[in-house]
Amino acid sequence: CAWLEEEVRYPSTMVDRITPATSWDDIATMPDKYGFEDNWPVMCEPYKHWVIEDDFVDGQRPPWETVGATLTKDVVTHELMKVRLLNVTHSAICYVGSLAGLTHVHEAVTHKMIKPFLRRLMTKEIAASLVADPTMPGELLAVLDEYVDLVLSRFENVAVKDTLDRVAMDGSEKFRVQGREVIMERLAREGQVRGFALYVASWAHFLRSKVRAGEKIKDASAGLVTAPWEMDKENAGGTAGLEAFLDIEEIFGVLARHEGWREAVKREFLDIDQAGLEATLLGAIFGVGHNSNADLSSLERARERASGTFALDETCVADTIEMDEWRADDEAAVFVSLEA
Repeated sequence: CAWLEEEVRYPSTMVDRITPATSWDDIATMPDKYGFEDNWPVMCEPYKHWVIEDDFVDGQRPPWETVGATLTKDVVTHELMKVRLLNVTHSAICYVGSLAGLTHVHEAVTHKMIKPFLRRLMTKEIAASLVADPTMPGELLAVLDEYVDLVLSRFENVAVKDTLDRVAMDGSEKFRVQGREVIMERLAREGQVRGFALYVASWAHFLRSKVRAGEKIKDASAGLVTAPWEMDKENAGGTAGLEAFLDIEEIFGVLARHEGWREAVKREFLDIDQAGLEATLLGAIFGVGHNSNADLSSLERARERASGTFALDETCVADTIEMDEWRADDEAAVFVSLEA
């Protein structure tokens, strides 16, 4: 009714806290750890972030900022930074980590090749999309590097025990809602998307391996994402399954018809097949090997290099290598207890 529209306020909020699925071990250890039983405890990391739109009737509200909440006139930009730098990275890590034979998020993010790959994806592609967004406030842009470090340190928390398999659930919806728009923005600005191409290529390998092993894909669109690989089950070294996968407009939208994007994913996919995951990650970290992170609108001008070749010579080493992407503490794991 008119009164509700005129007199009531509906402030938006955003919350951020990793809460992995409750395990039987969590339930069994509750009495010893906390002194009481709980048959369904909700386990979570120590970190918590609560953003609230400061839009209340007559400005009257509890002083939530005194207990750590962020009050702001615009929740959307906070959500955009969180979804892109945390959720999109979460999806990327689960597929490369699974291909590396790992089980948990903290194992993947402390892997010598995966962590610097993630850092490059976050800083060169995802954070770059935020910097290019005119709606992003300066106070958030000023802390992007710190936020990247924070996200990676949270992923390193051994006590969370979050599984890559859980994060991989509903990958099609996560990509459609969270990742696709970033890629489209980067392509529109002729920016780098090699990290995203490797993310999707890893996802494709993940799906192919699951289908060949007869394992269930935990995705609301499981039939859609498995069909290309069911069709291509016996084709060990071809790309027919990948081509059919990238054709799915319900997931990839206009990217399904973007030849430059498709070629970039195909190159990373073949590199994983032919050179292995670590060599492909190394190429993405240092921007060497084939040119899949350049101007995708002018692939015909790009000099071809042998797929999977990562010789660090003067002809292929990128000028933009930043050694802080390969940090001395990349193997460090953060041991922080979970809170119930």
